[in-house]
Amino acid sequence: MNRRLLIVFLLGFSSGIPLSLIGSTLQAWFADSGMSVLATGALSLVGLPYAWRFFWGPVLDRYGLGAMGKRRSWIFAMQVLLLAGFNAMAWLNPISHPELMAALALLLAFCSATQDLAIDAHRTEYLLQREHALGASMAVFGYRLALLLSGGLALIMAQHLG
Repeated sequence: MNRRLLIVFLLGFSSGIPLSLIGSTLQAWFADSGMSVLATGALSLVGLPYAWRFFWGPVLDRYGLGAMGKRRSWIFAMQVLLLAGFNAMAWLNPISHPELMAALALLLAFCSATQDLAIDAHRTEYLLQREHALGASMAVFGYRLALLLSGGLALIMAQHLG
């Protein structure tokens, strides 16, 4: 394990956290709040930006957002937006603001999908050719670990802390 592979693992981990939080964890929150099955099931549409991200991928490939470079600037900007969005969502309640929460979840899905694109592109450029296979597996391991922890840990925390 070298420094580059550790960074790829951490980027994969940060890429996996939002998906579980805006997917199954948000659906569980809606269901636990007594929302209808239709409203809870409709939240699965929030995952559509992950399927359609190839539409705005060329924009990320062509433009950067600052002096940090194309990839790092997109990653940093999406991290900031995700942090702000999840903090805003924490102050809302599915009973009183279900539409706002769903819209915010959709926005967070766009940010997360954009972050995934930038991280994948950064990994390809960052690693040496001989490290690509191991780097891909480290990124997927970090991604899956984040899915497990963010989904499960969030539900456990909600059970104990409210």
